Amino acid sequence: MSILNVNQIQPVGSGQTITVSATNVDAGSATVTAGTFTGNLTGNVTSSSTSTFSSGLNVTGGDVGIGTDNPDYPFHLFNSGQNNIALFESGDAFATFGLSDSNGSVSFRTTLGKLEITTGGDAGTVGTNGIDALVIKSTGEVGIGTDGPTSKLDITADEDAILTLRHGSGAAVWGSWITFAEGKDNYKWSLGYHDSLNTFSLSRGSDIQQNRFISINEINDDLEIRTTSNNSVNIVDYGASYRPSIVFAYSDSVSGVATETFKIRSEGSNGLDFYYGSTPTFAMRLDSNGNLGIGTNTIRDSSKLDVNGDLYVEGNSNLIKVCHLKTNVNASVTEGSGNAFTVDFNLQEYRDTDYFTHSNGIITVLKAGWYKITGNLVYQNADVSVRNTIRAYVLKNGSEITSTATYDYDRGSSYGEFSNNKIDTFLQLAADDTIAIGNYGYNIDGTVTIESAECEFIVTYFR
Repeated sequence: MSILNVNQIQPVGSGQTITVSATNVDAGSATVTAGTFTGNLTGNVTSSSTSTFSSGLNVTGGDVGIGTDNPDYPFHLFNSGQNNIALFESGDAFATFGLSDSNGSVSFRTTLGKLEITTGGDAGTVGTNGIDALVIKSTGEVGIGTDGPTSKLDITADEDAILTLRHGSGAAVWGSWITFAEGKDNYKWSLGYHDSLNTFSLSRGSDIQQNRFISINEINDDLEIRTTSNNSVNIVDYGASYRPSIVFAYSDSVSGVATETFKIRSEGSNGLDFYYGSTPTFAMRLDSNGNLGIGTNTIRDSSKLDVNGDLYVEGNSNLIKVCHLKTNVNASVTEGSGNAFTVDFNLQEYRDTDYFTHSNGIITVLKAGWYKITGNLVYQNADVSVRNTIRAYVLKNGSEITSTATYDYDRGSSYGEFSNNKIDTFLQLAADDTIAIGNYGYNIDGTVTIESAECEFIVTYFR
């Protein structure tokens, strides 16, 4: 090996070239003042102006260029023939490259093919006392806030907001979205916020506006579920009980505890149960055969409707049959049982024709069973300060049933005063029995007439 030891290398004249045939030149603390040096140089070299080494190193006014004669930065590396232009290699299991300013530092460190980026390090160091900000494992998993990612993207944070998606002011009205695709441009689902609709939505396909399946409106908090199939919403419970529920509740504040008001729960093959109240109270069951039990979850005799409690029905019903009559005939009430008469309910409000016929206020029942008979007779007193007592009752097949009699006692205090008699009873009747309401003056001191506009007669059959 040929080695040339020199203290100073200085060509004579500007732009001259120094050529050394030795393999290595030990310059010691030599100064290259100008010109071009050819060969291998070891030791400490300073440049007082511009020095160019034929090996590719150029020092210009303190800027160092490798592969370039005109470095633009304190260190400028250029190679026109290779893609890989630099290699930083450590002899042990770690290699660290640091960046530091006057306030802090960051580091890039590799070990066993894993890249770790730390931030918040001490100033003037290679990231000392920094924290792991980003980790890329040798197998491609990316970790943010964790040095051991277990999926392609693993984000860990102590803050409430882990990930924020935000578009700039110049973006379109679609808003911010995460899109799931299969292959290039084959959009399957999108999840995000739609600016112009003020909604957060789950959408299918490429048209995130038209294909919204689930949307929450931020203005009124409405939840909208769309579907193109006949099965709109499927609620499935894979737990031990297999009893999925829909709960309706309210809260007086966003952070308050919701108070349950209504719940629908599946009972599997038994049907659906309905509950009400904050501590759910059973209300009714709709079984798998379409039968409804109100107040009971045991529907008897496969009935379409089984009611445990009172029931009121107005209008037609397959279980309750009704004949409802009124009258427009005003009649005078005369004292004495010999002057009794059947009230002429001549106006039909409603009638189940398979169960009732009627004529002149007399109703004929066509089927045997239990019937509820209700009536209301309204009287008008034409005299002042007189006492009138009027008797009303039910007639069965033309005969009075005395147990049904009611009395109206009226002591008129002014002209035109009204009073009424009410009948409400149950009777067991045979087919073709007749029912009517009789009436006469039990004790009449003045003039009394039936006020037809307010009178009615109702016979109800219970199946």
